[in-house]
Amino acid sequence: MEKFWKELKGKGHVIHAEFAHFSNLDFFRIFEKYAVTHADSLGMNEQELILLLDFWEGKLDVSLYNTIILN
Repeated sequence: MEKFWKELKGKGHVIHAEFAHFSNLDFFRIFEKYAVTHADSLGMNEQELILLLDFWEGKLDVSLYNTIILN
């Protein structure tokens, strides 16, 4: 998907990522790593903005989120 997004952006397309509620920290990390970092614009409300900023600043209380352990 990352390669596809880079190809689209190279052709003049813009990517918009819309936030949603994240109850699972692993899914949020994947979303932040791939969608957020490659998007040209982000759609989010105030709570989602705080979640993202706290994540970037290392202030996110991870005890509030379920995690998936992958082997």
